[in-house]
Amino acid sequence: MSAKIRVESISKDRARELWHESPQATAFTHPDILDHCARQVDWWGAWRSEDLVAVWPICCSYEHLKPFNPTFLYYVGPLFSREIHRFKYHRYQAIRQKALEAFLPVLVERYDHLKFAMPPGETDVRAFEWWNQERSASANFSFKPRHTARIRAIDRSTEELYSDFARNRKRDLRLNGHIQPVRSERWELNELIELHNEPMYRQGIDISEKRIEALCRIVTAATRGHGSVLAWRDPENGQLASFIILLYGRDEANDILCVASDAWRERGLAAWTTWNGLLQARSEGKRIFDFNGANSPRRAADKHAFGARAELYFTVTMDRSNDGVA
Repeated sequence: MSAKIRVESISKDRARELWHESPQATAFTHPDILDHCARQVDWWGAWRSEDLVAVWPICCSYEHLKPFNPTFLYYVGPLFSREIHRFKYHRYQAIRQKALEAFLPVLVERYDHLKFAMPPGETDVRAFEWWNQERSASANFSFKPRHTARIRAIDRSTEELYSDFARNRKRDLRLNGHIQPVRSERWELNELIELHNEPMYRQGIDISEKRIEALCRIVTAATRGHGSVLAWRDPENGQLASFIILLYGRDEANDILCVASDAWRERGLAAWTTWNGLLQARSEGKRIFDFNGANSPRRAADKHAFGARAELYFTVTMDRSNDGVA
């Protein structure tokens, strides 16, 4: 129990081994997915004797090789091994705390600024608070509670999943009108980009080149064995009517982006597309469907209407130029 924990740089392959057996293995810490989304990923590992108990990826940007948060990704941060999750809580907590305490001085020395997230359900952020109390002269950590919306046990029957939906969501799934969209196995990347842009133009939101580049990388990751891209067309004109992009973790599917065209939006196609994405995730053997954030009133309500429940996580920012305590 008193074994000292050391932190050192590790290979992507060693990180992947821990990822595959960790109960916290989301798509957003999958080494191969991160390779698609960042120019470089620095992998750090915390060792307890000969056991790797935690890994921590730091994504570096394409422009300056500085730490950054890839667009569309959540929960990029530390994750802990299956082995320590099997311990009684007091032992798990002690090892987790020591691992974080070992990580922090290494990261503070290496990077000027970091923004990361703890896995959903990892709500103990005292390691950062205690650092601020004792060592804030070298760096300061601030943390913010955030929520996502998740449906658990999606391996239930279709009827059981459907029974948890709100009445308006069930109505959406019937689609208004007699014409049904047609599933399209073939689509072009520029079609996805155009449909992605449509609601943003309508809302007057600027679309940066970096966002489009990030979207292209996400699509590449999804189509190379790490997710799914499902698309539907308008049967009358052949234009893309909706699509959903899913990325897969070990046990969960992450709803990265779901968009319906303006022509179909009022008919409930976005909800219908999400429902089909949920069924696809179930067919892939996933047990959790994560909507990736539920932090604005309207979007949260839309996600909870599918029966998703709020789950807390924390985003954490480290800055060596800040003073004071969070």
